Amino acid sequence: MATINAGDIFATLKLKDEMSGTIGNLASKFGPMAAALGAIAVAAGTAHKALMAQAEAAQQAVAQVSTADELAKLKQLKDAGAITDAEYESLKAKVMS
Repeated sequence: MATINAGDIFATLKLKDEMSGTIGNLASKFGPMAAALGAIAVAAGTAHKALMAQAEAAQQAVAQVSTADELAKLKQLKDAGAITDAEYESLKAKVMS
């Protein structure tokens, strides 16, 4: 049968207290950081959802522009002298394809 030494018991208790203090110190230092990182992650997720909604709205707006609208805009730019005849024909071909 093993004998229990009182010195071993006190050494174990002292080690337990030291570990408890160390863990408590780590938690007090890194706990707020973990909370801040969690808040940042939530904010990033919310921002991502907002950006995705904006992108979807932009795609829908672009999809509503017809080929005829694009050609009319190009004609206006050509008539105003903003683009050359060659640029007009090149852009027109892209719109038509």
